[in-house]
Amino acid sequence: MKVLVDASAIIEWRAGNPNAIRAINESENINISSLSQYEVLVGDESEKVKDFFRNFPLLPFTARDSLKAVNIYRALAKKGKVINTMDILIAAQAFERGLTIVTKDGDFDRIKDVEVVKIE
Repeated sequence: MKVLVDASAIIEWRAGNPNAIRAINESENINISSLSQYEVLVGDESEKVKDFFRNFPLLPFTARDSLKAVNIYRALAKKGKVINTMDILIAAQAFERGLTIVTKDGDFDRIKDVEVVKIE
């Protein structure tokens, strides 16, 4: 499975959550959003975390991602279910690349266009 690992999953991995470790280890094609890298490094610049990021491709945020994010935002706003902006941007990246999001964050469940693997 091709995945985009969200900041919440990386934080859980860092904390030693066996479910996060398993979800990441069992994924074949792991990608990290540069946005998630930012979110994690703001709170933890340890060598362990920096090494984690060195092991996987970092996806830049593109113009196509931006346009998809606008569509996601509008769909959520129409339903009165707007979520965190960063999650919308990451969902757009996943959608544009056909990636499944690995996350602990329940907000992604509100977005119908993306597949999610939820970590407990």
